[in-house]
Amino acid sequence: TLANFQHPTLKHNLTTLKALHHVGWVDGTRHVELVMPFVWHSAFEELKEQCSAELLRITGAKAIDWKLS
Repeated sequence: TLANFQHPTLKHNLTTLKALHHVGWVDGTRHVELVMPFVWHSAFEELKEQCSAELLRITGAKAIDWKLS
């Protein structure tokens, strides 16, 4: 899901950009931290909207804690 996310502000996917900084699992919550070298708040909201449901489904997590650094 994250590897397939496309946005007009990005020339490459998040994996190629090495934006995925940390992924963890604590008490049923999937923690996802992305590091971007520029302000990316509106696209980050789109990413969460597009990917959250599928990540919850495939991981079995109760929630996802997203962080953008």
